[in-house]
Amino acid sequence: MNKKEESQPSYYAIIPADVRYDASLPPNAKLLYGEITALCNQKGYCWASNKYFAELYGVTKVSVSTWISALAERGYIQTEVDKGNIRCIYIKDSYNTDLKNLEDPLKKSLIPNKEIFKYNNKYNTKGNTKVDNNTSNEPHPSKNKEAVEVIFEFWNSYKSTGRWQSHRKLTHDMVLAIMENLKSYSREDICAAIDNYATVLQKEEYFWDHIWPLSTFLTVKYEKRKDGPKKWWQFLPENFMKSRYLRRENRKELPDPDLVGPNPELTKKIIRRYGLYIGRRDYTPLPHEFPKFVEATKRMMDFYKGKPCQDVEVWITDLFEYLDDRYGNSGDLISPGHLCSDKTWLNDMPQYLKSLGVS
Repeated sequence: MNKKEESQPSYYAIIPADVRYDASLPPNAKLLYGEITALCNQKGYCWASNKYFAELYGVTKVSVSTWISALAERGYIQTEVDKGNIRCIYIKDSYNTDLKNLEDPLKKSLIPNKEIFKYNNKYNTKGNTKVDNNTSNEPHPSKNKEAVEVIFEFWNSYKSTGRWQSHRKLTHDMVLAIMENLKSYSREDICAAIDNYATVLQKEEYFWDHIWPLSTFLTVKYEKRKDGPKKWWQFLPENFMKSRYLRRENRKELPDPDLVGPNPELTKKIIRRYGLYIGRRDYTPLPHEFPKFVEATKRMMDFYKGKPCQDVEVWITDLFEYLDDRYGNSGDLISPGHLCSDKTWLNDMPQYLKSLGVS
């Protein structure tokens, strides 16, 4: 049995409300927390590596490291390195539920055996008159069964936490809706969109008020035409911006990059690259974070002044490659403060570029 197979969780995951509604956590960090709880149920701790999680979610090891650091910084997990130099992740005591003593919610909420039997019959029985001879594109219940279950359970994890349409069982319509969307999106994308939808629906500072059941959430469109865009796409990580949904009285004006700093365009590029680095394409600095990006711009311009290379894209690449080299494997969370610190620009960056043979 290889390491990946050995690490596959056979227990269900739990994501408590404190984690789900922590606005400082990236949505995928919340999903990762669920994976960690599942693995912790086998031995009391999670021993999976960043490489394992990166392959599981189809992301880079840097993204996984960032999520783990975020969870640790918020006090949800604790990491230790054992004598064999293997990292162990523990659920912090205040969040560590004895899951083994709980009744498995999957037994109640996922597809009953009879439902699976009926579903298999509809799509797999030879000679069934409801099935077209060309069934290669039909959803198959066994192909993405695990993903369907994860998405359904993740959706139901928001019940009793505010306005929400939860479900007692997984219906045929839900299975079809989920599997149709899995053709174009990963389960992580869909769960991240559900998390963003829950944020704007359940928190008072947002104006969103469409309470949809799961199947409607995944199928409702802006237009009636068959290929019309689906409304849930606005909640995908690459499209979602919470500020768009704030009630007018809750909106805070951020500094205008065009009016601040020595090189506003460079500041914008640094912010954009930082958002990509932490896995949040929609990243917008908070008011207290914005000055750090302006300061990073000043430090970067001073550092490269008089140097042969005057390509700002190379400057930014140098900075983030250094950050990845310095912090990516340690699991430390990269904050805007790292971009403008004395340590970065007076000590580490000169040494890093020197190690690359760059003067």
